[in-house]
Parts: sequence; structure tokens; C-alpha cells
Amino acid sequence: MDLQLLLWVPVIAWSLQKVLEKDLLGATHHRDFAKLAVFFNFIIVVPLIFFVEVPSLPSLLITAITSIMNIASSFFLYKGFQDDEISRVAPFEQFYLILTVLLAYLFLGERLLSVQYIGIFAAVFGGILISLDRGFLSVSQFMKNNRAAGTVLVSAFLSGVSVLFNKTALNWGTTAISLLLFRRLFAAVLIAPFIVSIPKVKSWPKFLLTRVLSSYGLLILLFVVSKQMVSTTIPILAFLPLGVAIFGRQLLKEKLSWWRIAGIVLIIAGYSIV
Repeated sequence: MDLQLLLWVPVIAWSLQKVLEKDLLGATHHRDFAKLAVFFNFIIVVPLIFFVEVPSLPSLLITAITSIMNIASSFFLYKGFQDDEISRVAPFEQFYLILTVLLAYLFLGERLLSVQYIGIFAAVFGGILISLDRGFLSVSQFMKNNRAAGTVLVSAFLSGVSVLFNKTALNWGTTAISLLLFRRLFAAVLIAPFIVSIPKVKSWPKFLLTRVLSSYGLLILLFVVSKQMVSTTIPILAFLPLGVAIFGRQLLKEKLSWWRIAGIVLIIAGYSIV
């Protein structure tokens, strides 16, 4: 099977996941939602325990670090999702792709072509267009309008570093299934003491579906990353904002301004070049 074709599974799965999460966040505080999501991410992948190989100690240490970053990233991400329209802030989550490619170039020795710099510029410019879709009356108003996007960017930074660490563990011989399970396990153990009560959830079936889409989409991504370069794998995920925009319009009735559409198109074009 073409590995690039396989990557469309997490693109579609995560696009739907994010829109469903936005709907669920209407009834649950983002901190409670993040803690619950991190814990159930492990519960969902427990069946994979029969296919796990215990990684080396260095791989386990890296996996533990990525688990901490995953927890922190989730808190920032769901805060941003709760505070603004999902089709507006989700594109900024994909800026972790830029960081991942740059870090892969700096630390993994993966080659970065000159044309890829054009792609990075186009993606950044697309983000600027989205940030301007509510006008620019003043700096303070602009910052207020884009506070949620800024929060998501912090999450994107943590995700970018996490992807690099994941690739390092895979390069050391850790299987995709083992990396996913231990990453989820460490995160669940760390977050469990902070879950003092089960928060109100708008729809448990919908919530559990988001965890399935998240976890098994990640499993497919890790499998593909283990077979090819990060810089070859990651760019296709740039289509996530388009998927989120489509699902958001259909399920949440979000309106799309021309600024937002143009920004999404530029981000997709930029990452396709990258």
C-alpha cells in the first residue's frame, strides 16, 4: 500500500475529531476535558498491549518526556478550541509541521530544499490572513481577537518537539504500537491523580469516538513515520484545516470568511511544498 495514501486516514479522522471536540467543549471546561481526554487515550489503546515490545531504556525516557509535552499541549489546545471557532483556530495547530520539518533538518540531518522555504513562508502568510479575518482596528483588538490562536500556537510548538522525539525513538528500533501505548500509558499515569471527579460530558459515545479517532490516527501516523522521513510524512497533514472547515460548516454551522478560506488555501499550498 502507498504510505502517502494511508496518511489520509489520520487527516480525515483528526478533522472529524477536532470538530466533535469543539462541540463537546460547549459543556465541559477545557481543563477537565483535557484531563479526561489524556486518560481515556490510554484506555482506548489497551487492546494493543498484546502486540507491544518493551522499548529500550533511552526510548522509554524519550517517550516519558513526550507524554509530559502531550499533556501540556492538550491543555493549551483545548483552551484555544473552547475560546474560538474551530475552523479559525485549527489551522494554527498545523504550524507544528513547520517546526517539525525545521527540527528534522537541524537534528535528524534531513535535507531541506530551497523551495521548502517558500512553502513555509506561504503557510505563515496564510496564518496571518486568518488572523486578520476580523479586521485590524488596533493592536490590542487584534491581540484579543487572536488570543485563542496564540494559545493553539503554544500547543503546536510542543507538538512539533514531540514529533521529533517520537521519530528519534522510532529510529532506535521502537515499534509504532509500543511507542503509542507507552506514550499513552505514561500520560495517563501522570494525569490520573488530578482527576478528582468525572466531569459532565455532553455525549459519552461522541467523546469515546474522539479518543478512537485520535489514538488510531496517531498509530497510523507513527507507523508511516517509522518507514520514511518526517519531512516526507508530515506535509500531507496540512489538509487538516480544510477537513476541519468542511466538518465545522456541516456539523457546527460555522461561517467561513474569504480571509479564512484564503488563509487555509495558502497553508495547504505552503505545506504541500514543504
